[in-house]
Amino acid sequence: MSHLTSRQIQQLLDHAVDAAEESRWQAHLFECLRCREELALQQAIARNVRQQPLHMTSPRFTAAVMRRARLHERQSLVLRFLMKHGTIMALVLAAITLGYGVSMLSFGRLESIAHELEQPANKMQQYYTDTHRLFLNQMDELADKMRDAANEENAKLLLTGVLIIFFLAVLDRFVLRPLAKMRL
Repeated sequence: MSHLTSRQIQQLLDHAVDAAEESRWQAHLFECLRCREELALQQAIARNVRQQPLHMTSPRFTAAVMRRARLHERQSLVLRFLMKHGTIMALVLAAITLGYGVSMLSFGRLESIAHELEQPANKMQQYYTDTHRLFLNQMDELADKMRDAANEENAKLLLTGVLIIFFLAVLDRFVLRPLAKMRL
């Protein structure tokens, strides 16, 4: 048999093994000096610990620990869910908001640009020779409008991004951090 482990020796000291196992380990101890020395060391440690004075905690410390335990028990299911998943939910909400804003800006502006392009194309078919110069001028104006619209779209996207970052910062500062402090 190999040497007894510290756990086995502790189980033997605590009488936490069945009789057959205990007799087998006792037989090993009878033959093995190393395991007997380990058993004697464990017995000395246990005796020394029992002889140490018992230290009591202060009533204030006990009350503070119990308050925190009660606070944790009183937390609602919703609060615990938000504390675990609040950041993820905030990021998903921000992504949905950003996606919706981008889609609404893009679709609305594209429809108006398409509508503006239909009129010059119809005129070109009907009056090609007479309106060729006019068409080119309108296309230049439309290109300028599209550049302006693109700049507006970029500004709106930038503003939307800034607002989302501000929203996340406010959410973090006034909701998530206080929840985390309550959790501690």
